[in-house]
Amino acid sequence: MTMSALEALEKAFYPKSIAVIGASRNPEKLGYKIVQAVIQGGFKGKVYPINISGGRVLGLEIYRNISEIPSGVDLALIAIPADLVPEAVKDCGERGIKCAVVFSAGFGEIRNGIKLEQELINVAINYNVRIIGPNTNGILNLNNNLNATFTPNLNYKKGNVTFVCQSGGYSSVLLRYGSDEGVGFSKVINLGNSCDIGFADAIEYLATDKFTKVIVLYMEGFKHKNEGRKFYEVAKKVTKIKPIVAFKVGRTKAGTRAVLSHTGSLAGLDELYSSAFKQAGVIRASDGIEMIDIAKALSLQQKLPRGKEVAIITNLGGPGVVAADICESHGVVISELSEATKGKLSKILSFTASYANPIDLAADWPNLHVYKEVLSAVLEDERINGVLIVVYLLPQSKYRILIKDISTISKIHGKPIVACCLSSDKATALECIDELENHNIPSYKMPENAAKAIIGLVKYSTYLRGYASYIK
Repeated sequence: MTMSALEALEKAFYPKSIAVIGASRNPEKLGYKIVQAVIQGGFKGKVYPINISGGRVLGLEIYRNISEIPSGVDLALIAIPADLVPEAVKDCGERGIKCAVVFSAGFGEIRNGIKLEQELINVAINYNVRIIGPNTNGILNLNNNLNATFTPNLNYKKGNVTFVCQSGGYSSVLLRYGSDEGVGFSKVINLGNSCDIGFADAIEYLATDKFTKVIVLYMEGFKHKNEGRKFYEVAKKVTKIKPIVAFKVGRTKAGTRAVLSHTGSLAGLDELYSSAFKQAGVIRASDGIEMIDIAKALSLQQKLPRGKEVAIITNLGGPGVVAADICESHGVVISELSEATKGKLSKILSFTASYANPIDLAADWPNLHVYKEVLSAVLEDERINGVLIVVYLLPQSKYRILIKDISTISKIHGKPIVACCLSSDKATALECIDELENHNIPSYKMPENAAKAIIGLVKYSTYLRGYASYIK
């Protein structure tokens, strides 16, 4: 009986035993690094290295072939020359192994490998083995210490964002960036050439994964006929449950050529992807950093805006203007405050402050306590559905007063808050960001990042509420 993609992914992310086909005793070889990554990652199950030469690696016996393994295996990790992979997958099927991650390259991403990839697909179908890859750098599950990649000692931050991608190298960079910026990851699945399991399968599986709150996709294109339609239909259902943020590359002729040579995917007309994303409720990011920034806001924020109207509170004029421009250029409204709110602000702030939106604290900016009263007044305005706070902090300032006040106000009002912390002292800014995020308030180093994050919150909320005019 053929195992479904969802069952295969469950086996892959939660295996009790792993076979490494192509394991090596040479520390420079891929097969050694995979065994090392699995063991040093803290995997608690059985690991069976396999290589015709036998011997031992990292204290484990190397079996000469799959048939020698004494018990059942849930997942095979394959790192052998491409032309030997189909036979290895056949052996897996005969041994009852239903899921394999194929690291080997030399398939559909090169012209001479297209036939070989089709052979791999045929063998996998005939022997009931589901394939992740080929040409992948593996999978991660931070919830059970599974590092099924060829990179030992990965230390990404653990959280609730799952990353599905087609590029090993660039995705690793984004994972590192995200971890450094406070984004916590649950799982990572690199689809590689996605000859079998693809994006639609991955997001359908993640829709019911209790450890995943936000799904992010790095996409180069689809491999198979009707794969785009399947993705659209599945995404439409999943986005009602969990947000999906996608960075789709291959927009230009040069990008399309690069995609074809990288994973053998067809990038397609960019307009079609944009239209499908919009209709399915997938938030499209313009670059990888924006994708991570939006994911961070969605993963931390417990509340979504109930409309497109947002207020900006700043103690520096320039960053407020930058944030306002970005927000309004993406359909978020930086609306006028009500006269009642302006009246409240006039009693709180001095004559130098601006009561327009953005609200500029001007000469009042050194007084961090003023943020509490201003933020409270703005959030009470029925016209406002969320707030972006930009705060410049003097080095060694008592910013914990600000953090306490913002977190207290955040719990009272059912409207999201996104922050940008600036300082001439890097440590001060980073500490403020970390402390705010401990209170589930997404915070950023630059107003551009914070603006794009709140735009993402507005977009997802707008989609969920079923607005006919989904904002651009």
